Amino acid sequence: MNSTAEFGVASPQSWAQVLAVYREPNPVRSFFEIGVTLLPLAGLWALSWAAIYFGRRILRIANSTEFLWFMSGFIAFCLIGSVISIIQWVRVGKSKVEAPEAAS
Repeated sequence: MNSTAEFGVASPQSWAQVLAVYREPNPVRSFFEIGVTLLPLAGLWALSWAAIYFGRRILRIANSTEFLWFMSGFIAFCLIGSVISIIQWVRVGKSKVEAPEAAS
């Protein structure tokens, strides 16, 4: 059988040494983890509150004719831009494929 060192896999003893750093409490890391948890929670809470408070007004705006025209134009703009980008990608891809054949 091959040892794990031949495949670049660390042994369990080396992992224990690497992970030993995390056994001791670190106040900076602790505050970071608390912030990573509480900030999204506060953001989602604020978003939920805003949805409850502004929900009917937003729905009224979304059902207006002006908004539907704006969204139709925006979707058309995005589709046209996507088509142009795809055409450019295809042209660049073809030129990269044809360039080595022309050189030989």
